[in-house]
Amino acid sequence: MKCQWCANDGKTNVFATTGSNNYQKSALTRHEVHVDHVMVVNGRMAKAKKQTVQHIIEEHTEKVDSVNCESKTAQFRTLFFVANNGLPLDAHHGLIELQRINGCPDLQDKSAIYTGSGTQDEMLDYIDQHVQLAVLEDVKFSDFVGIIIDETTDITIHKKLNVYFKRFKAGTCEPVIHFMDCVSIVDGKAETIVSELVKLCKNIGLDMGTVISMASDGAAVMAGRLNGVGVKLRQQCNPRLVQIHCVAHRLALCAGQACRDEDSFNEYSMTVQNVYKFYHNSAIRYNQLREMETVMNGDQDTRHVTLKEPASFWWLSLQYAVRAIMDVYPALVTTLESQAASGTAEAKGILLKVRQASFLLRTAFLLDVFEVVNTLCRAFQKDELDIEIVNVSVQSTVDTN
Repeated sequence: MKCQWCANDGKTNVFATTGSNNYQKSALTRHEVHVDHVMVVNGRMAKAKKQTVQHIIEEHTEKVDSVNCESKTAQFRTLFFVANNGLPLDAHHGLIELQRINGCPDLQDKSAIYTGSGTQDEMLDYIDQHVQLAVLEDVKFSDFVGIIIDETTDITIHKKLNVYFKRFKAGTCEPVIHFMDCVSIVDGKAETIVSELVKLCKNIGLDMGTVISMASDGAAVMAGRLNGVGVKLRQQCNPRLVQIHCVAHRLALCAGQACRDEDSFNEYSMTVQNVYKFYHNSAIRYNQLREMETVMNGDQDTRHVTLKEPASFWWLSLQYAVRAIMDVYPALVTTLESQAASGTAEAKGILLKVRQASFLLRTAFLLDVFEVVNTLCRAFQKDELDIEIVNVSVQSTVDTN
């Protein structure tokens, strides 16, 4: 089944493109209230009445407000809160019941409360359509838009492209970031990524000429000076486009590359990783470490340190692992000595590394370095940046001995 009105208007819903093979009445009912179809219908009415788009939106809002009772509004608000805070859908009914017990007048009539999972899905679809419509309208009418993209994979190992749009809030210089889509891509080639970005912008009606920046990581496919995504977007869409490599990511890369050629630091990082695995894989060993912490600190209420795993994709995350090693070092060495004496070969190998003076010195050295560099990294990640303050922060980091 296809909707000829939506198809003629160039909409991208299923009824306008491939057609729906769901012949149930509920499918037609959902399409009838779909934001695309509603806008097409109102647009046709507007032509007859010579109304503006603003009048259409106002009339549609008035109709929705007149149909929805206060109970439905309260349920929609609660479901939006659940979705917006990443809570499980099961929490929706619990929150409704809590409000009812607390005396919310709009939720006292149990017969007006929807409990079916299918109804929840329809309510979420309705919320999604209206939120998406509001976001798309804001993006389309922005003078300039920045794109933020990053590759990822889902749990089924399918390649995806996360796309965010950044714009200024209307009438202000306040930046706003919207998550737009998680696009499936067949491969990670620059041509494929550019094609999907152009297709996405076309589907939402965004003029690619307004896209003036693209932010990404430093991967060659993104930042390549000859055939990267940024270069191709400049060539095909907007010659004024500015390509930005995330400065916090660049700082992390610089820190990692500074130590990459130094074998002693590579060995140190491997030792920290081995310490984490040795205790993480055994609750018995972890309990022995906690008990030793309590004995050495002489306080039964000691808050035990949790060993951290250094992330291979973010070198600066090593700071948390190094800090944990330093905080628990006396108990760690004592516990390893006990476990090595009992014949644990792995404990002997790790003890040989961590008991060296060079290991302790590198731990103290890295903590000092991380404190300075990560302070700059956090400054780069602030929502609002002053270029002069950034320059001072960078120079201060460089000058720190």
